[in-house]
Amino acid sequence: MARQGDRKLSKYSIFIYFISGVGPVACSGSPDASGGDVTVQLGTGTVDYESITADQPLPLYEGPQGGHHFFLHARMMGMVPGDPGSNDGPNNPTTRFQVFDDRGNRVDTEARPHRRGYRPGGGGWLELPSGRIVVVVESLVGTLIDHRVRLRVDVQDAEGTSATDEVWINAYEVPLIPGDAGPDDAGPSIGTITR
Repeated sequence: MARQGDRKLSKYSIFIYFISGVGPVACSGSPDASGGDVTVQLGTGTVDYESITADQPLPLYEGPQGGHHFFLHARMMGMVPGDPGSNDGPNNPTTRFQVFDDRGNRVDTEARPHRRGYRPGGGGWLELPSGRIVVVVESLVGTLIDHRVRLRVDVQDAEGTSATDEVWINAYEVPLIPGDAGPDDAGPSIGTITR
């Protein structure tokens, strides 16, 4: 198993999932038709994919309807991309994001997996058309802010090839600015983002 910081990757192995979240992470699958490896990488970004490095600070946003969330994103290689223009298409990969506290407890609200196609990205990668809001259990927010948090993504394409990635980050809170929902003609708002 190849290790890169706190990221754990492997190729051509059986997919292993430890419910406790404290074991090694593996990917399943085989090389794609061009001979490339099956790989998925977890990232952030509201629209475009942005890399996450191990132990980097990552914002936990307070939402306008209450609650807190991370913006998570994913990119992949060596898997069937599906149709990025359709939600829940039968040939689209299934992408599941998960959040764990520093004791290995799952703390996201366990939303159903996202079934959206991937679009071409830079460097030969395929990436989701946009990031996803991953909401955490509100009563547990205090155990996440200013603590290490483990983020995980699992992707399975329509042919059954699967891969996973995870990274530890340091969560910090970005509070909502009261009364700031953006311009009146801005359309639906997902909160105020401060970088």
